[in-house]
Amino acid sequence: AYKFIGVADKNQRVLLTIPRSFFISKTYENVHYRITRFSGTAENSPPQKTLVLLTRPGGVDQNSDPISHSELHQQLEADVAERGIDAERAKAGTWVTIVPYTYLRVRDRIELKWSTESIRHVVTQEQAESPASNPIKIFVSRTVIENAGSATKLPVMFQPIDEANNRPDENGPWSTPSYVDVDLDDSKLAE
Repeated sequence: AYKFIGVADKNQRVLLTIPRSFFISKTYENVHYRITRFSGTAENSPPQKTLVLLTRPGGVDQNSDPISHSELHQQLEADVAERGIDAERAKAGTWVTIVPYTYLRVRDRIELKWSTESIRHVVTQEQAESPASNPIKIFVSRTVIENAGSATKLPVMFQPIDEANNRPDENGPWSTPSYVDVDLDDSKLAE
């Protein structure tokens, strides 16, 4: 890619677009640019290493919902899915398991949303290579549960972002939500 720099471009950021067809998914070791001055003198920028991934975590979304991605799912603990969370259950926190998704990679950053609260997790090499024996489990603490508060059908969902900062299909940027009934009113607890 190239661009002629005019007087109006002086001291401005210059953006160049390289067609996607020029790339494959890999780490490029010597990424740099060259400036050729009007005098003919050429100057190279310092080389950089750049990871290019042409895939999106979760692959292609197969449904028409503008928020949820058909290929991204999480599982709640069985008792939480069945009975929800009361004040007593909240004290122990809960685990959310991320179901392995297409293009799961080491160093994917997962943002789990528990209603308005966020929890972040970075995928380990073991989780990426053997997700069946090393499941991605994210702990939702009592503090997070209490900060989100009580709600009927509190949404729980996640979004993976890969090492190249690719997000899921823009037609479904978040996992299909799971819903939890949360009632933190401890006056309802049996004495």
